[in-house]
Amino acid sequence: MALRDFVLNNLRWKLTALLLAMLVWFVIKFKEPTGGRNQALTQHAVMVLKSPEDPRIFRIQPRQVDLEVQGSRELHPEDLEVFVDLTTLADVDSASELVQVRGADAAKVISITPERVRVERLTPANGNRPTTSNLTKP
Repeated sequence: MALRDFVLNNLRWKLTALLLAMLVWFVIKFKEPTGGRNQALTQHAVMVLKSPEDPRIFRIQPRQVDLEVQGSRELHPEDLEVFVDLTTLADVDSASELVQVRGADAAKVISITPERVRVERLTPANGNRPTTSNLTKP
């Protein structure tokens, strides 16, 4: 088969395939990034996660953290749960615990500031619930 026949044979199909390939290439190249956009959520409250049987009462410092998240849509503070997990915390008076974020599947946490919070036990050592005199205001 001559080169001329190789090029001109089924020319319409070849041009159609070339145009479709170019169209797919342009769609992929100029599509918006799938990662979405970065968004800052400031002063998000940190919750305490502990077992229901745990009588201890805790105070955390700082009470709020700043988050930077990446999502495909705009996220609201109620879309995310920010907490410290104290279910495995030993019986200590204070500790530094890692802040965790759970929430919308479309969100990816970029940064948490601060990453750790200070956890202080307010319950007396005997395990009784504290009175108002035992609690101090921050």
